[in-house]
Amino acid sequence: MSLFIIFLFSLDTLYLSLDSALSIAERRSVEKMNERYNRTLAREKVLEEFERVLPSPYLNLSYAKRNNHSSRSYGGEIGLSQILFSPELVGGLVSTAPTYQYYQAQSELSRLRLKYLTKTSYYQLLKFQEIYRVKREERIKKELNWQLSEEKYRLQRVSNLERLRSENDFLLAKMEEENAYKNLLLAQENLKAVIGEERELFIFATSELTPPEETTIDFLQFWKELEERHPEWQAVKKGKDLSEIALYSAIFKFLPTISLSLSSYYSDSSSFPKSIRSWQEKDLSHLSLYLSFPILDITGYLLNVSAHRQERKRAEIKLREGRLSLYKEAKDAFLSLNEANTRFRYAQKNFELAKEILRLGEEEKRLGLLSYLDFLDIETKYANAYQIYITSLIDIYQAKAKVDYLIGKK
Repeated sequence: MSLFIIFLFSLDTLYLSLDSALSIAERRSVEKMNERYNRTLAREKVLEEFERVLPSPYLNLSYAKRNNHSSRSYGGEIGLSQILFSPELVGGLVSTAPTYQYYQAQSELSRLRLKYLTKTSYYQLLKFQEIYRVKREERIKKELNWQLSEEKYRLQRVSNLERLRSENDFLLAKMEEENAYKNLLLAQENLKAVIGEERELFIFATSELTPPEETTIDFLQFWKELEERHPEWQAVKKGKDLSEIALYSAIFKFLPTISLSLSSYYSDSSSFPKSIRSWQEKDLSHLSLYLSFPILDITGYLLNVSAHRQERKRAEIKLREGRLSLYKEAKDAFLSLNEANTRFRYAQKNFELAKEILRLGEEEKRLGLLSYLDFLDIETKYANAYQIYITSLIDIYQAKAKVDYLIGKK
């Protein structure tokens, strides 16, 4: 019994379609947790800025006693403080929209990345699943041929060369099967990691991929759409906007902070107020307007402006670096899709030829015109042609998934 069968019976098997894999990923994956985190963070950042605009209530109570224990004082202050203007407050309000958009873009990036990684890892599982099936069937055939050759050699019906050749073919097929099995298990673990499946399951991919219609895209149109929609690029641009706002906020920090305070002060030598009325009888109300000028911290001001100026330069470098990197990634996706389409056409034609050669080989073998080992060689080439066909088919689906990811297709 093969390792594949042993594994199937030793563990539960999860039969998984692509839609089911995407559904599980939406519930359990780490990328989904990142998406939720960034969406929550976007809302919290907005609320933080608006919270600074709201008035701040305060309540202070004091008690004092002199050394001779005969004089005591009870005091209290309650009021509202409202910042009317400050460079930080204005900068925070102006940055509210780009900050929200930045974290929303990060959230959307996590969602798109999850979909892309789930698709590509599922396609990889499909590929190695088929490759293992082919390699296993090939190994079984060559094992039977080797056993038959051993029996024929014992009966002196085949030469020692043919016996050794059949054993060599079997051993090579066995090693290829073991390698294919390892790749199959790794593809399963990769898919599990992406979708957040932690159970010890054997995953069997059930979706079937049909040869797609050839897709051609105009690169300039593709690049234009990518610049407009790719969330990672949108996040980088918003980061640049935020650095600009932070710099101007630091520059205008020399302006005064203006605040208004409305307070009521209570003072008594006998006790704290026992009711609102007792407070009102002895309170002293104040309406104060404060202007705070940061004129004594010139060094700190200049260092702060310099630091934000450097942050803006870093954001500009990151923006240019990100654009060049994204352009390279877009070009790679574009060329990969074109190559996948071309390679699939050749692989499909090669597979059709291999099927025809196999059919002719079966006829010649039936007529006794072809040795069994030569026929096995034809079968091996047929299996290799099928493997190339499946790989090229998967490459198309993966290349399309990459294009959809880059343009932010939902």
